Amino acid sequence: PENSKILDMGAFGECVATQIGFNTSLYLLDSYKNCKIDGINISDSYLLNSRHKEMNMIKSDFFEYDFKQKYDLIINDLYFEPNKRFLIDNYLLKKIPDMIKPGGFFVMWCHRDLSICDYSIKMDEFELSKFMMDFWQIDEPNLSTSSMKKVLTKKYGHVWEVVNCYREIERDFINWFVLKLK
Repeated sequence: PENSKILDMGAFGECVATQIGFNTSLYLLDSYKNCKIDGINISDSYLLNSRHKEMNMIKSDFFEYDFKQKYDLIINDLYFEPNKRFLIDNYLLKKIPDMIKPGGFFVMWCHRDLSICDYSIKMDEFELSKFMMDFWQIDEPNLSTSSMKKVLTKKYGHVWEVVNCYREIERDFINWFVLKLK
């Protein structure tokens, strides 16, 4: 709704700054014109895109920053390593619920297919495989949306409703999930 408060994690990151790749920040600015959008980025890369001035930018490490307000929607389009930290360190149970209004949403992506990892992400394939087995409880390279929904519900169902899990068409190795705070 109008006047909703949105947080864009990793706003105007490296891909957006160089005009390559996918532009979550630009999508939010174009689609939610009547909302208050905050962006957080640990680097100065957001300065390379002049549209950063259209949102309230916070230059800080998300994991260290003390947010004072609550959001209606938080979108996490960070790279693999910080995303992994969200899941392994239980930020979905610790920090994120305190940052979202009741009934608010959290959107995040994860790897779907271990055989497709060429999105300029520097990662150890063994580490990624171990993470997929430990967290997502799969031993094959492909994470289905139904298995993802099952694991999320089992791990977080007491705090979050799993609204949706879907495969991204443009980046074939990504699944997104949408959680709603109970």
